[in-house]
Amino acid sequence: MQKVANDKMFDYYEYTVKLGDSRVEYYFEVHSGHMVCYFNSVGVCSSVENYYNFSITPSFQTPDWAKGAIIYQIFVDRFTMEIAVTTWRRTNIFTSERERTKILIG
Repeated sequence: MQKVANDKMFDYYEYTVKLGDSRVEYYFEVHSGHMVCYFNSVGVCSSVENYYNFSITPSFQTPDWAKGAIIYQIFVDRFTMEIAVTTWRRTNIFTSERERTKILIG
């Protein structure tokens, strides 16, 4: 991958893959100093999990009805009248520290 641009918040990288007839799977490996993490379809991971790799299927063709369409994914459970506060913990992939986060649903 080559860095092709950047702005105040992000660096932008580019890579060209020559596709054949077979499906191509990939993930990203991120290095920060001596730390390494991986990014796949579920987000940041501390190890490679092939099941969640991104994939490109060369023979896939977008159906005519979907070309140029905007598709929304609606989460019906978010339209409840009740507001719930949930606290959950996650591990910072770089520091291994547990972080507490509050989520408001409603």
